[in-house]
Amino acid sequence: MSTALEENPHPPPLTDVSDTADLAGPDTTPDGVAPGAGLDDGRVGGPPTGAAGLGDVLAARDARAARQRTLAAEFGADGAADGGPPVASVVSLTLVAPGPDKNPHWAPTVFAAAMEAAAAAFDPEALRHREAHESLAGPQGYLVLALPPPEVKRRLVTVEDAHPWGRLFDLDVVVDGRPLARTDVGSPPRRCLVCDGPAAPCARSRAHDLPTLASAIAAVLE
Repeated sequence: MSTALEENPHPPPLTDVSDTADLAGPDTTPDGVAPGAGLDDGRVGGPPTGAAGLGDVLAARDARAARQRTLAAEFGADGAADGGPPVASVVSLTLVAPGPDKNPHWAPTVFAAAMEAAAAAFDPEALRHREAHESLAGPQGYLVLALPPPEVKRRLVTVEDAHPWGRLFDLDVVVDGRPLARTDVGSPPRRCLVCDGPAAPCARSRAHDLPTLASAIAAVLE
């Protein structure tokens, strides 16, 4: 039995973001998440404004998980037909934006750069799908690549580490509903924007206040 990618070795042109709602279907496009504009260069349209509450953040997380599952099933990223490892990878793109405002003034520009840099890390023929959405919980995008997840993750770690704004990119490769960790591919964990220690413990403990984090982000954007 062939995989989805093998059945269609010459896929149609990349999905334009204006078609995203049709692809997702009415049950997988969450309230408050609208297709953005200008997918060809990774940009979304004018983002919603205001503080995102816990409910908004959780709803966006659930919407991402649902869309990741849909894309994985459609493109064979949930495992090969013979039960082997995935033959494609789903990439979820968001931004590192601490605090309640998930659409700060810099978000559209940095998100566009994240989409472009992530896509440019791969040969064009490997890119099977690309889409972007905007929401009160921040911009979010997806890529589907005809490459195994560990290889995709290694390249995206390089993007995060090498791009001038890479510390604000959050580029996850999702396998069976779980993002691959940097350590899964032999890379060190992400560093904190403020103290340069491992980022995860600082985030969990809220080790740094929002003004300090905002200053660190401003330094990245200089």
